[in-house]
Amino acid sequence: MSTLPKVSAVMPVGKGDTYYPLALACFSSQDYEGELELVVVDNSDEPISVPDDPRIRYFRVERMPVGALRNYGNTQASGEVLINWDEDDWSAPNRISFQVQRLTDTRRALTGFHNICFYNTVDGSTYKPKNSSHPANSWHVLSIFRDCPGTILATM
Repeated sequence: MSTLPKVSAVMPVGKGDTYYPLALACFSSQDYEGELELVVVDNSDEPISVPDDPRIRYFRVERMPVGALRNYGNTQASGEVLINWDEDDWSAPNRISFQVQRLTDTRRALTGFHNICFYNTVDGSTYKPKNSSHPANSWHVLSIFRDCPGTILATM
């Protein structure tokens, strides 16, 4: 029996405590049985509060674009598998285990998700877009795993 790979979730944070607590709660609820690490790269105006959890590594950095933050986090990560864990992602508890299983089963280097749906945080309505245009700022993207009962919710 093979061992599960260590997974590093890289989370750039630029909006302080606005979205971060929910993304952190989603990370903490993951059912993945292998080793997990959350690499938090924070360039918010004010430093965020980070819980005392040995799986979380916190880096406070200067202002830079989100791509540069993600790249910096990737250089700090120690996992065999790297995943994006944005500060405004809402993820099902099986997100990481599903992604690792999919990587293992397909023997591919990359995995992603399908079936985008939008969720309005103001009135709770949802819809599936017919084209790729982006709705108003109060809308969030809800990505549903095609082969899995979990969901991911991420702000546009």
